[in-house]
Amino acid sequence: MKKKLLLIEDELDLADNIKSILELNDFDVTTARDGVEGITLAKKIVPDIIISDILMPNKTGYDVLEDLSRDEKT
Repeated sequence: MKKKLLLIEDELDLADNIKSILELNDFDVTTARDGVEGITLAKKIVPDIIISDILMPNKTGYDVLEDLSRDEKT
């Protein structure tokens, strides 16, 4: 069974490259383009693993960690 991974990255080329590598290594990858979208998707799909950029518009990777740490489900 593939592990669900959420990749939060605002640089599109980098996100696409990382996603391709992870999919080749048998991960089911969902991508988010910023912290706000990442939080929404994390609560919706409840991934096994989250990889997040730190410096992003709207919410930083630290904001994502803080928000998701408050939710028992995530």
